[in-house]
Amino acid sequence: MLSERERTETFLDKINEIRNTHTQLISDDGEAIETVVSFLKKSQPIEELILISESVNNLVSTTKRLIQ
Repeated sequence: MLSERERTETFLDKINEIRNTHTQLISDDGEAIETVVSFLKKSQPIEELILISESVNNLVSTTKRLIQ
């Protein structure tokens, strides 16, 4: 059986791992946004715009889940 201290340390390790992942995602979000803006400055077919919209939506959803 795990001691109270071991359970607490495991919990804190998981929290730190989530925090590090979230920090990395925020950094990646900035790069993704810059890429999308550069891409959208040029004329694009509607299919490409739909794919970009879906990708951005997925990125936002992932970030929201990690924040919660």
